[in-house]
Amino acid sequence: MKNLLIILVVFLAISCSSPKTIDDVRMIKVGMTAEELSYFMGEAFEVRINSDNEELFFSYDDGVDSDNRTLCVTIVNGKIESFYSY
Repeated sequence: MKNLLIILVVFLAISCSSPKTIDDVRMIKVGMTAEELSYFMGEAFEVRINSDNEELFFSYDDGVDSDNRTLCVTIVNGKIESFYSY
């Protein structure tokens, strides 16, 4: 029951969240859990599941121009192993 409540709270937070910015990206750290990542970045627009990891892709506004950037996060065993933007 507790897990269901946590999932519901995370879902509501994600669905009501504002567009993501470079400030949200700056909060991401190697070793964070996938749940912590979801708190800052919301739902990934693309997920690639590989044999030993997951790659999650998020869109954010870097504040420089009108084009959004993409953040790619690699998750291994439920934690962030690496990430980069392009």
